[in-house]
Amino acid sequence: MQLRSDIQLSTLIQAMTNVIIPAIDSENQLAQEQAQLMVGMLQLMSCQLPLQYRFDRDELTRLIEYSEQLVNTGSQCALSGNVKADFEQLAKRSDDSQRLLQRCDADPAELHTAVRQLREDISQLVKSVSAEGDTDLAGNVERVVLALSRDQLVRDRALLVVQGWEPDPEALPDINELLNGV
Repeated sequence: MQLRSDIQLSTLIQAMTNVIIPAIDSENQLAQEQAQLMVGMLQLMSCQLPLQYRFDRDELTRLIEYSEQLVNTGSQCALSGNVKADFEQLAKRSDDSQRLLQRCDADPAELHTAVRQLREDISQLVKSVSAEGDTDLAGNVERVVLALSRDQLVRDRALLVVQGWEPDPEALPDINELLNGV
């Protein structure tokens, strides 16, 4: 069970290349070709996935800029009816999109790094508290860390429920509910 799509894609590529493709009958050219296409598509996805968020932000930035140019063009004309309404709608959507874009300043790689660093810092704190020998402090830290672990495990399992490993998937909350508000 793996959470990170970059690791999942790498694993899929290795499985296709090292296990599945060699097992395909060499006489079945169509199957060989399709398997190679799958590997190529997985490799492409592996390259594009880290860029997708930035690509979308870039496209939204440019769409906002051009929308503003269009709205400015329309503001210099006497408009009425549907054309006026469409310019107003475009101006509103452009403003809404600009606010959304401002909320998207952090790059996903920065977010992932921050998560990893906090995990490392929490682990280091647990080691330090354990070495300190203060049983009350250690007990309090343990309670917090175990609560964090329980909450995260539910989210990890809910995210991966579609992989089919859960004995009772209906017992898990929906991942969208767990991430609501984030």
